[in-house]
Amino acid sequence: MSLSLDEVLAALPKRLQKVFEDSSVTELMINSPSSVWFEKQGCLYPVYTDKTPKAEALTERMLDTTVKRIARPLGFDADAKSPIVDARLPDGSRVAIACPPITESFALSIRRFGTRPWTAEKLVSTGSIPSHVLTLISKALSDRENVLISGGTGTGKTTMLSAFASLINEEERIVCIEDTRELHIPAPNCLRLEAKSSTEDDEGSTVTIRNLVRHALRHRPDRLIVGEVRGEEAQDLIEALNTGHGGSISTVHANSARAALTRLATCALQSKSAPPWDVICEHVALAVQYVIHLHRSLDGRRGVRQVLKINSYDRNQQDYDCSLVWEAPPSSSHGNGALGADNHSDQSMNPDTSARLCSECSAELPSNGKGSRSDLCRSCRRKQQNHTAYLRRKAKKQQQAAANKPSGKAVPRERAKPRSRVRKS
Repeated sequence: MSLSLDEVLAALPKRLQKVFEDSSVTELMINSPSSVWFEKQGCLYPVYTDKTPKAEALTERMLDTTVKRIARPLGFDADAKSPIVDARLPDGSRVAIACPPITESFALSIRRFGTRPWTAEKLVSTGSIPSHVLTLISKALSDRENVLISGGTGTGKTTMLSAFASLINEEERIVCIEDTRELHIPAPNCLRLEAKSSTEDDEGSTVTIRNLVRHALRHRPDRLIVGEVRGEEAQDLIEALNTGHGGSISTVHANSARAALTRLATCALQSKSAPPWDVICEHVALAVQYVIHLHRSLDGRRGVRQVLKINSYDRNQQDYDCSLVWEAPPSSSHGNGALGADNHSDQSMNPDTSARLCSECSAELPSNGKGSRSDLCRSCRRKQQNHTAYLRRKAKKQQQAAANKPSGKAVPRERAKPRSRVRKS
């Protein structure tokens, strides 16, 4: 049985225990006994400084004891044989452990989630999402359109996904699939599935996200919620979204809303049964209707930066036909994409009245009378097209190599008959 968060922190110095007593502290990161950091309101702060007394310092022995306390109840020894451990504590806190030889010292990260989930109304009140964007997404989910949330690490994708899940009708059945249980799903008819990694005592019992996506379809889901897409499970998810499971939500790591579509297609390409690249991109355009990209500023503020509506995929241009629904004003494009968005909602909805920036290099995009909705400059668009062409050629070579690969046992070569020698008289 795994330990609680208080029991885990009991072996650490009191200075670290006091840090986690602050409810606004969301994550504790231990790189080594001399390098300890914590996150508070989106910003990172060091625990130890040059003026810290030695009596309050963290030692290698304390860190070793804490790591063993977490790993052994889960069936891991946290040693050279199993140097990576991902776990979840009973209170929902997520724990990541790295051990030598992949690190110089034991590394420990504990991420704590709030007991009170963020509602959609609270996200609007804090400026994380504009009210008209929330209304649009609520209507899209009611119309059974699929939504993809993108962003980097720590941008609030899980929080936004939990808030969107609260907008789903309570009469519908939801199957939620996660790598580690983090989401708050208020729906009464919700089946939660969690991936499982094999332990030292029970080898071969791994249950991947792809296994769960396939298995979820047998539980009669009205909607699917996938915590994060990061591998070949994207292929099964795309097929599920295109076969009667509309109104589903998922997240993906990406640098922009448009890059999230390429990221999703690239993940699907990892599957051995993946179709050609153009077919995958067309399926992505059919499966996803809206992409919401989140951004975190240097001062820790998080919010929506861009919202795209996916229309189709153009094979000739090798690019997605997207409409820019909303974009953060230029004044907050490098900060929180949604703070103050309600005060500029009229300008942000009209691309002709506010300057637009490239989502990759932040260069100002030229305005024209044709109402162009592209969020990339010419240079970045050309780079994306070249990358897409490279992935297309790579997929084609893989398919040709698989088709030319001989199946079964090789046919033995026939031995050459010996030449008859005529003896000269």
